[in-house]
Amino acid sequence: MQKLITSLFVVSCLIGCSQKKENTLPAPVSKGDVQKLIAGKTFVTYRTGTLSPFASGLDKEKPYRWFDEEKELNDFGKKYETERKTFVLQFVNDTVVKITDDGKTWDAVYKIDEEIKDKEKAGLKFRFIYHDKEGTMSFPGTTEPMMLTLSYFIAGVKDNAMIVETPRQFNRNTVVLWMKEK
Repeated sequence: MQKLITSLFVVSCLIGCSQKKENTLPAPVSKGDVQKLIAGKTFVTYRTGTLSPFASGLDKEKPYRWFDEEKELNDFGKKYETERKTFVLQFVNDTVVKITDDGKTWDAVYKIDEEIKDKEKAGLKFRFIYHDKEGTMSFPGTTEPMMLTLSYFIAGVKDNAMIVETPRQFNRNTVVLWMKEK
């Protein structure tokens, strides 16, 4: 009887532990790793979360707070998670990407670099460069659309998935997207 109880306990622990989702992915080793991962592929948002304010210290092992693991996510958070799940990156070739976000799709030129600008983290980043055709960021009186650059820190890559830290904020924390190949 004791062996049966012990066996059931071990099995339940194994099943419980195996159902937990990963919190992070290994950092990309090189630009080539990322280029191989994305070449000609489309990535959709699988999970949405935020970067822990203690990611470099206390939360080093679990730097992300994923919305799907939050027990007390309010309606605003649930709505935001739903909106972010529509974010798609379709890498057309080695320089062009189609970005779908907020119900709109546009073409951008992209590059992968390690250049550190302002207060950015060290490491690989996507730089998405595109024309602001809607004029949301243009100055009054200008007739030409402004060129915009968005930087996404590539926090992790593995198999057909990647984690990117976006320029967006939610409750003053960096928004993080776990993206998988479609």
